[in-house]
Amino acid sequence: MKLAFFLLGVVLMPLVLPASAAAQSLFLDLESFGGTNGSYIVFTPEAGNTLSVTFQPVTGTSEDFALSGASIPNLNSLTGSITGSFTVSNIVNTGGLETATVTSSPSDSLVISDGQGDTETAHLWWNSTYTYMNSGSIYTFQMNAGSAENLSNFTYSGAANSVLAQDFAGITAGNALVNFSFASPDSLSAIAASSSPTTDSFAGQVTAIPEPGTYGVIVAALAGGAVLWARRRGAVGC
Repeated sequence: MKLAFFLLGVVLMPLVLPASAAAQSLFLDLESFGGTNGSYIVFTPEAGNTLSVTFQPVTGTSEDFALSGASIPNLNSLTGSITGSFTVSNIVNTGGLETATVTSSPSDSLVISDGQGDTETAHLWWNSTYTYMNSGSIYTFQMNAGSAENLSNFTYSGAANSVLAQDFAGITAGNALVNFSFASPDSLSAIAASSSPTTDSFAGQVTAIPEPGTYGVIVAALAGGAVLWARRRGAVGC
């Protein structure tokens, strides 16, 4: 019996220990500042029925959005920016659902400021974008439709013991999506066919992609224990 418990402990130890290193949950609401001098998402028509997309900061600042609704309260009210220029192309309309691909570059980033001059930065790419007509002339636009992984390489420029660094500790991947709406033009193809840039404020979310949690670890550990117990029972019956 003592041997069985010892072996069970051997099985449990490597399975339980990684749980403490699993990434914590993280959910952030992104909101552009809006207003006359607020930050905006900008769609600029380019040749070949494509669109160049940029996120413009509040006048006189480098910030595009504020954070709210964070699962970790320390992050609420921090600000950040989305850097780079993205290209929307291959626009296809099927039954009122319009889809397109988005091209990014390795330097495109989502940046969150800690308010002390240091930043948490992640590489950002947009997998896709779509337009969907809800009812009448109300359209919903979304970048990174389906919320696939589009954040990686999280790095922090400041001290390792800072609040922001601790909040993002262990997070290596995530997904970001942005929602916006235009009354006119009312589709990506219409925006691409227009003669001037179209702008709008935006809202969105950033969510960490979790590592395996404690529940799965415990289930695996119990399975290992059950095997040992079955072996022990078999030995007794012989």
